[in-house]
Amino acid sequence: MTFDELKTLEPRLQALEDDIRAVKDDESKPYFCANDLWYKRFKRRLSGLVGWERKIGPETLQTSEAYQVSTWFLWDLLPSCRGPCGCL
Repeated sequence: MTFDELKTLEPRLQALEDDIRAVKDDESKPYFCANDLWYKRFKRRLSGLVGWERKIGPETLQTSEAYQVSTWFLWDLLPSCRGPCGCL
């Protein structure tokens, strides 16, 4: 299963991808934390679209695999952590 295949089944994943691609590291700030941003802004949105928290079918989207594939793909789109964030 690929992220593109998941987007075919759930078109709202494209909007989430677009929002994540739009994230930029504001280098005028002392740090950037991708982990913090993911959990505050994107994880809940994704959970409603794929994985166990999705309420209605198709069943392909209601799997751990769909959630994992989506998370890996989308997380890699975020800028890397920088500065004194809690991740480094």
